[in-house]
Amino acid sequence: MASIPDLMKGHITLEVECLDRLYLNGYIGKLATGLGLVMFMREQLGKPVPSPVVLGQITERFRAAVKELAEEQGIPIHQFQHKEDKDDIANQLRRQRGTRDGIVFIGVAQEKAQAFQGKKVQGQFQFDRDKTVYVNHYYFYIDDAEFGPIFLKICSYAPWAMKLCINGHEWAKRQLEKRKIHYEALDNGFLSCADAEQLQQICDSLGPEHIERLFRKWLQRIPLPLRGEDRQAGYDWKLSIWQMEVSLTQIFDQPLRGREFFEEVIRDNLDLGRPDRVQLIFERVVTKKTPGRFRTRVIQNGVHPSLHIEYKNFDLKQYYKEGRGCRTEGTFRNAKDFGGEQRTGESAVPRKARAADQPALAGSRTRQPQQWTERRQHPTCGATYRPSGRQKGAWLEVRPAPCDGAIFGADSVPVPDRWLPQPGPARTSGPSIGSDGSRLHSEPNDLRSASSAPERLDLPASGN
Repeated sequence: MASIPDLMKGHITLEVECLDRLYLNGYIGKLATGLGLVMFMREQLGKPVPSPVVLGQITERFRAAVKELAEEQGIPIHQFQHKEDKDDIANQLRRQRGTRDGIVFIGVAQEKAQAFQGKKVQGQFQFDRDKTVYVNHYYFYIDDAEFGPIFLKICSYAPWAMKLCINGHEWAKRQLEKRKIHYEALDNGFLSCADAEQLQQICDSLGPEHIERLFRKWLQRIPLPLRGEDRQAGYDWKLSIWQMEVSLTQIFDQPLRGREFFEEVIRDNLDLGRPDRVQLIFERVVTKKTPGRFRTRVIQNGVHPSLHIEYKNFDLKQYYKEGRGCRTEGTFRNAKDFGGEQRTGESAVPRKARAADQPALAGSRTRQPQQWTERRQHPTCGATYRPSGRQKGAWLEVRPAPCDGAIFGADSVPVPDRWLPQPGPARTSGPSIGSDGSRLHSEPNDLRSASSAPERLDLPASGN
């Protein structure tokens, strides 16, 4: 049976590392507490008696502004029904309207939110966010000239939290179009590109300044609950990372080759989710106190399987995308899993090393050694983890098969690290040793630091 390097050699026509979906929180730091909300109503709005009536007036004014914008610009307003697929509706209306650099439609949905509620205590209102309530959220589905399809969601109740969703692949497509570089799309990714090197450079260049500029642009163009003078007084929205997906796509010249490769990957890595393997991939010591479920999952969707492993809140999966490419995706849900913060920061500096130092897939058999100056492999001796007993929560959903211990997929799943937080140095209980017996060079993972910000402020219990 052919090995994984043999299956890949000479059959990869395109390889792209790129940010995929990115979900960002928009929060107003001064309105994070009930006291801050009271000060806002008294000092900024000039209301000597802060009450829910004042907040209701802001909400009504915002709703009226949204309706007025829709009527002036002929923008459809769609009321989402319970469990209706928002992506399907959005894709359908995007195709029908063909809007460029404008609002495609506005969606309205009742969703849970941790909105402020006022209670009268000893003749004065106190505001708390200790309960979730169903309130209206307004989805602005937008086509942006630089980022392509995005959406911005605004909660209509205080503290008026936002969600911004973008896709790094769609941004890269718009940059290729501006440079008149031909490409073929593979869903939201790439099947081919006339200049693969330029494509990778474009994907690597996406940074916080692009996202901040996008955010500020649309805050100027859509109705907001707060007035311009309120924002100038410091009651303005800032962004933090809620969820981030990064990916590596490897396109095969023939679908059969790709299918053979992926089947071999699954066959040879059914024990990948075990604690001793997980800590080698993520360069973190796994003990009995480490939270999470250590398992390997093979999920079958029709005839298309996908391979999944987890580390704390991080999910890593690999699947064969639309019969043409092997897709490796990592989903960050909490940057603190790797010792960092979640705020997008301007202080982050581009790193010199590539994504091989990221806390994701490493030590692959799928590339030749010279393709990375630094590689991590499963140690041939001096393993960094020797379990003394069964790891709590460690289990497999599939039966392990014999393998040589090398990690599947690609050397790394890249992260656009110019605006990611920086953890402390990776902790290991012993040095990593390569297949040739030499010590492998290792540096701290480059999740870059930023000034502290509220973590996952006003996370919704449901929604996109």
